[in-house]
Amino acid sequence: MEIEQEELNQEQNIPLLCEIDRKAQAIPKNLGPCITQGCIKPTKYACPKCKCNYCSLDCYKNHNEACVNKFYEENVIEELKNRKADEQTQKKMNKLLKEYKEQLDQDREEFEIPEKELERLEELEDLMMQNELDLDCLTIEEQRQFADFVKNNEQLQKYIKPWKPWWLLENGLFSLYVEEIETEKAEQKKNKDSQIQEVIDFRSQMQQRLKKQISFKILCKVPPHIDIPYQLSNIICGAALTFRMFNGDIWENPLESLNFLVSISMSFNPQNRVEIGSIQNAMNNVITNALRIEQQNIKNFIPLLQEDMQTIFKNKVFILEILYRLFDLLHEGQIELRDMIEESDEGPVKNQQKENQKALGNIKQKIIFFISYTKDIVTQEQLQTMLRGIIEYKQEKEQNIQIDDKIGQIKKLSLLL
Repeated sequence: MEIEQEELNQEQNIPLLCEIDRKAQAIPKNLGPCITQGCIKPTKYACPKCKCNYCSLDCYKNHNEACVNKFYEENVIEELKNRKADEQTQKKMNKLLKEYKEQLDQDREEFEIPEKELERLEELEDLMMQNELDLDCLTIEEQRQFADFVKNNEQLQKYIKPWKPWWLLENGLFSLYVEEIETEKAEQKKNKDSQIQEVIDFRSQMQQRLKKQISFKILCKVPPHIDIPYQLSNIICGAALTFRMFNGDIWENPLESLNFLVSISMSFNPQNRVEIGSIQNAMNNVITNALRIEQQNIKNFIPLLQEDMQTIFKNKVFILEILYRLFDLLHEGQIELRDMIEESDEGPVKNQQKENQKALGNIKQKIIFFISYTKDIVTQEQLQTMLRGIIEYKQEKEQNIQIDDKIGQIKKLSLLL
């Protein structure tokens, strides 16, 4: 059945799995004159610090250095705090903090520093020697100073790197991100081997789990519905975007990751009765829903997501791995909810937590269904058909971008005439 785009873009009434505080404000058409002298563009934004009106990012950056620096400090500290400190990351953080401390020591030699600050420097040095120095050890003012230090330190680019998915292959092995720094070759090799080993171990475990997987013929007594392949692609697209959105670390906060995934994939909505109809609709549904939630960040991921889908649908092993990882994530989410339920008093909050736990159980059953379907029913020919749909979707989007660019150029020329 042909699906109308408006139907796919309708809001989904899905209960949140966790509360996420998002301060969304409607943007009025014009707030008043722009803070930048001589700028006549209509203003749509107000600086959260000084409340001055501005029309664009350029005007915001130029209006007040203190506001911009304050915004940067708060966000870079939050970003660094939210990153999971594995062994390699901890070493890099310690290195940055060590350089920060060395800068403080240099200041101590050049300027007279109060006794209280000298004692504080010694405390930080003790923590560093015990390998226990992290951002939480710093005061608010020290964190701001550290953020300013990082801002002007080129090593920040070495510390924060984008996650690279395991489904990107290199010479038949899983290609995972490894830094290209000559001085760390030995450490890189060790890190790369351990990361690849994690994926190899997961694949080995998955093969054992597949042997125990219930046959699709037993699980479903009737032929699968014609829309099942598109529901599957909707789930995989949502999962790939979730991995991207959380920079690969969906395990740090399982409920937040699941909340995002369920919110963008219509296949998880128990109230949905609309057929998807095509893989193009499946992908467009995910992107449209995601843009409602995280518009600025999602735009950067759309080209990557299209490439991801092309790679994933070349081999159903990747599809199975994503489904099993989702199953494990759902299991972690259930455990987290179980602990929350045990600690909660009787009342509406506890009842909602129980409902959420039940919802996760239902989604787990759906994942089991799609694992069996992929294992027993999906053929290479079907994958090729879906792959062609992904390529067509990508080409269509690229053409739309080119058309939009041309329209933009025409509008600019018309203003000059």
